[in-house]
Amino acid sequence: MKANKLYIFGIEEIARRDIKIQAIICDGRKGLFQLFADIPIQMCNFHQIKIVRKYLTKNPKMQSSKELLEHTLLLTKTDKESFEGGLACWHTKW
Repeated sequence: MKANKLYIFGIEEIARRDIKIQAIICDGRKGLFQLFADIPIQMCNFHQIKIVRKYLTKNPKMQSSKELLEHTLLLTKTDKESFEGGLACWHTKW
């Protein structure tokens, strides 16, 4: 929780300087999404991909896992609607 306190301190310091916070992009640390319920918050693409690779490995054996990893790697090259559409197709297929 100590690291989350640093995030709170940082956000408060930015606000004290009269800078409007439009959104937060973070590493997905546990509890951050709940701490800043009034600010749009998103986990960075790097950390999203890292989490998927953690579970699938870099060289998955099953075809479904290969396709999910391939789709995940599109995250940085596509928009939200296209990514979610492709993920829905993967869910339907597998």
